[in-house]
Amino acid sequence: MEYETKVLTHPSLQSSLEAAYVQSTDGQNALVVGRFGIMQAKRACGCLLAPEVNDQVLLALLNDGSAWILQILTRDSKANATIIVPDKTTLAAQDLLIKSKKTSLTGENVEISGETVGLTARLLHFTGSMFLQSFQVIETLAKNLRETLVSRICHTNSLDETVKGLASRKANRTRVAVATSYRLRAENADLRAKTTVDIDAEHIKLG
Repeated sequence: MEYETKVLTHPSLQSSLEAAYVQSTDGQNALVVGRFGIMQAKRACGCLLAPEVNDQVLLALLNDGSAWILQILTRDSKANATIIVPDKTTLAAQDLLIKSKKTSLTGENVEISGETVGLTARLLHFTGSMFLQSFQVIETLAKNLRETLVSRICHTNSLDETVKGLASRKANRTRVAVATSYRLRAENADLRAKTTVDIDAEHIKLG
């Protein structure tokens, strides 16, 4: 069915609401068709859902000749949906819950702040080129903690570690460089080497 393109320009025309179908979209504008013919319409600020081709929309025809898409009435259930809001938007609620099978949050800069921020998941995965932490206190409570690193560099003023059970460390090579003093205290100390034990100092005191 062919429609004749029409533009409402006469000031004596009264504003009205019409149903129409979207033929094409271009940014904030859309070409819509209905019983009035074909005309260009703009998306109203209150219509957060971006119009797509074949959508049935509620159209406001104003007496100044402009047409505004107020609402999306129907859409193919398999079609995607895009919500468009102004550049600076605030979403305010006393209690906000978002549910979805899959949620993606993407942005050049993403900031999350709050008195308390909790993340709960069976698997929590962080991926990136650099991870920065800046806290006054960090407390980690875990049944098992595993780290797989290519290299690890730690700079700290003091380090205090307490292990209630067995502390075991395995390495191909181990090197300890201490600037001033190194002290080993134990009820029983067992130092064994397969080939050579080399102790070199100006003064060696045993006993």
